[in-house]
Amino acid sequence: MKDKTRRNIDLDDTVELPVIDDQDYNQKVKDPMRIVFPLVSKIGIFLALLISLTLAFRAFYISHYGINLSLLQNQTLILTGINGEGEIPSSFHPEKKALSSLKKELRNQERHRKDTKALRTLIQSIDCSSSIKDHLSNGTVIQYACKFDVQAAKEAKYNLKDTSRSYTVTGLSNITTIDPFEQLQIETSNTDGVEHITLHPEKTFTDLGIQYSYTVDSSSSITVSISYDLQKLIKQGYRILNNQTSKEISYQHSSTMNVMNTNVPYKEILNTFIPSVEKELASCPSYTFGKEEINAYHPTLKNYAIQQDGSIEVTYAIQNTYTDAFPQYYVFDISYTGHIMQSDDTTYQFISDTAHACKYDGYGSKYTITKKETE
Repeated sequence: MKDKTRRNIDLDDTVELPVIDDQDYNQKVKDPMRIVFPLVSKIGIFLALLISLTLAFRAFYISHYGINLSLLQNQTLILTGINGEGEIPSSFHPEKKALSSLKKELRNQERHRKDTKALRTLIQSIDCSSSIKDHLSNGTVIQYACKFDVQAAKEAKYNLKDTSRSYTVTGLSNITTIDPFEQLQIETSNTDGVEHITLHPEKTFTDLGIQYSYTVDSSSSITVSISYDLQKLIKQGYRILNNQTSKEISYQHSSTMNVMNTNVPYKEILNTFIPSVEKELASCPSYTFGKEEINAYHPTLKNYAIQQDGSIEVTYAIQNTYTDAFPQYYVFDISYTGHIMQSDDTTYQFISDTAHACKYDGYGSKYTITKKETE
């Protein structure tokens, strides 16, 4: 069925369409990529050229002048301790960072199979040390310097700088050295035949917490010992001369004599000296009389008495083995002069002033051990 409303259209008829101008189009529709992409491309090309030039210049500089490397970093030298006795700590190695960088480069070159002989030689040749290592004081200037294989550095294309630095010592504590045995006074007194020793140190030292004690060595000397808290002493700014903790000091006996007191256990005290007498007798040579040997032995305490100078004279009876033909030689005496010392309230000690020589006085008289005074 034919549509009566349909029109016939002549294809030759022209239809006028609106014409859009480019300028109008750019104003109405803006594409960002059309603006950014050309700019990015230009910047990329510029950066590529800049990097290429930089790498080329670096390669040229290295090949002619080498890589600049500061060998000693600006590491702070920190010391602790006493002024005059400071020491450089073992951890102080300002060349450590530079060595680490060289070793890292060595591993990198090894991975790329490059010739590393010169670089390895350079690393092994670097040797750094200080001009002074110990006994440092505040204000002391230390020169820390490094030496290395210059030819190896040149072949490895390295220009090592800052190979020497100066450091000034600071921060060490000022400590005063004291001698606690200096001006130490020793007082002796004799009461009831027992000699007492009293120490009188300087008050300055006792105020620092230094404590004193002593032991009797001989008839003319004692060993004085000290004890103290080292850390506390250092905090107070002091130290002991040569770290000495004991010293032998001479003294003189008291000349005061008193009546013997029966409460003092003289016999018990003097009997403690018998082992020393036995030891002396054992060192004496034997004396041959006829067919038998005379050997002194078995000392026993015979008597004792306080002398005018406050000392004690003690006598021991000595036996010998020669008893057959001459029984009068069976027993003879040996005497010692000394002092009974009291180190504290309960400890007694007999100190002899007399040294004996073993000597038998020949035929026709009693055999005795003669004595000689100590020098």
